[in-house]
Amino acid sequence: MVKYLTILLLFTLTGCQRELPTNIDKYQADNKEIFFNVVQKNITFTENSQGIYINLIKKYINNWYENDVKINGFDGTLNVEITKISSLESIVQNGVKIEVILNLEFKISKTALNSERIIYLNGSEFGELTGSFSLDDKAIEVENIIKRLINNFSLKLSNEVN
Repeated sequence: MVKYLTILLLFTLTGCQRELPTNIDKYQADNKEIFFNVVQKNITFTENSQGIYINLIKKYINNWYENDVKINGFDGTLNVEITKISSLESIVQNGVKIEVILNLEFKISKTALNSERIIYLNGSEFGELTGSFSLDDKAIEVENIIKRLINNFSLKLSNEVN
């Protein structure tokens, strides 16, 4: 009898430690490198931020800024200002809706030509999870929403600059 209880206990413990499969695939962003004809770039975040995913959004924006926004000029500065970050989470029927709103401002200043160009990017992206989902599924969906939004900004900015 003890032998059967031991086998049952081991089976239960090993079965409970197995990771559940996720229903959501991770989004692979295809951000293009965007080149600005300036010599210096700066990024600033305004205090107009609200929501529970602000730090994660800032992390992804900084990563995009450092890796995909490039400079290759001899004169001028690029000032990127994040004017609004908002993340909303609301309960929908049998699930949750997550929305991220982001406003960016790109100021390209040339001192030699005494010119300034401003590019405004405003966008929002959302996703819904319904039915039974895990916290890992929710975290993956939040990251996917942020990546899709940044990818859309990257495409818009690439078309605007080139």
